[in-house]
Amino acid sequence: MSYTPYSPDALTPMFFQPFKIKPYVYEKSFSFYEQIGQASQHVNDVIKVTNDMGLALKGFESYILNELTAYDSKIKTDVTNLINDYITDGSLSNLINQTLLNSINQKVIDIESIVNGISYEKPIIEFSIQPNKYVYKKSDVLNGLMLNALITNKSEFVKEIKYFKNNQVIQTKTFNSSTTNDSFIDGANITTSTSYKISVNDSKETVVSDTVDLFFVNPFFHGVMSTLPNSTNVTSMIEDVSTRSNKKYVVSPNGEYIVFAYPSSYGDLKSIMTDDEEMIDSFVVNIVSILGENYNVYYLPNLIYLDNINIEFIFN
Repeated sequence: MSYTPYSPDALTPMFFQPFKIKPYVYEKSFSFYEQIGQASQHVNDVIKVTNDMGLALKGFESYILNELTAYDSKIKTDVTNLINDYITDGSLSNLINQTLLNSINQKVIDIESIVNGISYEKPIIEFSIQPNKYVYKKSDVLNGLMLNALITNKSEFVKEIKYFKNNQVIQTKTFNSSTTNDSFIDGANITTSTSYKISVNDSKETVVSDTVDLFFVNPFFHGVMSTLPNSTNVTSMIEDVSTRSNKKYVVSPNGEYIVFAYPSSYGDLKSIMTDDEEMIDSFVVNIVSILGENYNVYYLPNLIYLDNINIEFIFN
């Protein structure tokens, strides 16, 4: 501890000795000469008090310094004893090894991770199927679907590829060298909606592809017919094998009914538009069983004669 000791400057008393003289006039007031003598006496009294105060402060400083020195010595002794105890019972070794060194090791790992993260690039994969078709009729049977993986290696070579069907692994392959593409054939019969995806791993990171979904649905039916629609004749119209979405068609009825039918599970229509004109209130809707499933069948109850009608069916 850096400290500058207090050193009071002693003040020197004034020396002034008035001599008694006979005044010219006898009165009660003091002469100027006597006033100077009394003033010098008071100044010397103040100097004495000031010097005494400086000596008292010097003594107080000495006391404080002695106390601080003793306290400092006690702290050093206590800390030394505590460290020795930690050394004896192994606590200090554990503190250094488990806390400090572990912290340093973790910092090193973090730095390595950052450095690797800066230079590392994960692989890129593209996933496709063959045949390149995604929506089938419920009556269809798909067999021999080929799953194709196009791999772009980056920082590391891909070491493993997994093929998933409905989120379950159906095939795993490992590689020992650079691989840029791979394929796998699912030989099972596929008759229901199914999802596929792949994942690749380069020993540092696993990359998962987008999911490819296959849908097995009953089709939409649309067009015109000369008789009122029923469960038998609706299937003779044009098929649209697709998933639920708004539909746009062009029809040219010649004394025929305009008909639109779809699985009831898709919900009700909210609008039927023909050339910016709302027509849904003019349509009749019946529920009939077609292909083993309930269908909503919308139709205009009047025979229409008109060419090239643009009509859009809009779902809720």
